[in-house]
Amino acid sequence: MRACRRVIIWLAGLSLLPMAAILLTAALAAAFGCEVIDDAPTQCLVLGANAGGLLSGLLSIGSLVHLTIPFLMLLLAAWAVVEGLAWARQRRKVRRALRSVR
Repeated sequence: MRACRRVIIWLAGLSLLPMAAILLTAALAAAFGCEVIDDAPTQCLVLGANAGGLLSGLLSIGSLVHLTIPFLMLLLAAWAVVEGLAWARQRRKVRRALRSVR
């Protein structure tokens, strides 16, 4: 069961990466005073270099959030079912052990 939990936690973290890309893009654009749009890279000077392409790319990666958030919801629902079944199984074992003691 521990391995299953680790895999689910890893997949949940992986599915949140596009959201992290959006938040990182917004934070960097705000910090450097840039405007980032979906259509094309815009001019954004950071220490004398243009970072508009990088910010635009991060924002494009963030568009995967439309796929990963529904996947995350399904994953969490499946995780809840698995945990519920494991809890019920453990509870049955405890009840059987208590019956055998009496």
